[in-house]
Amino acid sequence: KPLEWGTPELTNKVKKLTPGESVEESPDKIKQFASKFKIPFNVATAIWKKLVHAGINPLTIQNYSVLLTTYINLMDEKLPEVAPPGKEKVVKALKKKWPDNLKRVYATAWWQHNKEKG
Repeated sequence: KPLEWGTPELTNKVKKLTPGESVEESPDKIKQFASKFKIPFNVATAIWKKLVHAGINPLTIQNYSVLLTTYINLMDEKLPEVAPPGKEKVVKALKKKWPDNLKRVYATAWWQHNKEKG
């Protein structure tokens, strides 16, 4: 099974491959990273945190295309679906109705929640 970017499993594997290495988050390093790729500091900070969490040293990325590809792969990680408050039983029933379409299950539950909310 291939490991997905941004998952704890990949982070643990990378840490085993590179023991003792860590990437510090300092404003100077993030400023250097931001100026290297000509991106705003707040964007650089968000990208920096995402890359470090995945076990990647952002300063080793050489060009913008590699940065962009890596970041897109990290953003493709799956986000956990959350049932709307008070709709847990609805989600459970819809999962039985549409077991192969979880996206539809959560979308329907959130639609009902928002409709009732006004």
